[in-house]
Amino acid sequence: MNKAIIVALLVWIGFVVAGCEKTYSVAEFKKDPKLLEQWAMKCMISGSLDSQNCKNADKAYREVHARDWPGASFVHDDEKKTEDKKEEN
Repeated sequence: MNKAIIVALLVWIGFVVAGCEKTYSVAEFKKDPKLLEQWAMKCMISGSLDSQNCKNADKAYREVHARDWPGASFVHDDEKKTEDKKEEN
């Protein structure tokens, strides 16, 4: 019985800690290239743009690289189209 309670408590703590991740703004990503690179890698590896940090990092990435690489994004075109469709609905 105690083991079940301990396991449940550890799982719950894991969810709480994962859900308490700091959300960075686009401006913060633009000011800190290392932070932007770190989050770009996290988002590319996970293959998901569901988190607000991934969305903000992608927007900052596009803004930072707009002059040297028009259309730059670490999001694949098909993922971006899906995101655009979700926003329209």
